[in-house]
Amino acid sequence: MRQSDKVDFNFRYRPKVDSPDGVLMQYLNSFKPMERRALILRALRAFYATAAYVDQGEALTLDELEAMARYLKEAAGTYDQHQFTLEVETSVVFAEGESRFDSPLED
Repeated sequence: MRQSDKVDFNFRYRPKVDSPDGVLMQYLNSFKPMERRALILRALRAFYATAAYVDQGEALTLDELEAMARYLKEAAGTYDQHQFTLEVETSVVFAEGESRFDSPLED
């Protein structure tokens, strides 16, 4: 794979420690780098992947939408003493000739 076949994305954010974002960043920093990356990607995929594909004019298969719903459910998940639940309802209509993808959600 050539370097031009990759997307470079960097994010730097330095909120105040006692702000809500500071608490969130401290939580994420408590994980090892690879775990942190996986958590962040799971959340981004759950909340923004569908919008990204729509913005690019690409169609998603029902399997891909269901995978994104799973990411969203996992992101809400169960953490420590807090129990979160999430229900996701999808309705998908495919027009003839729309693009399909094997798997946009690869790590």
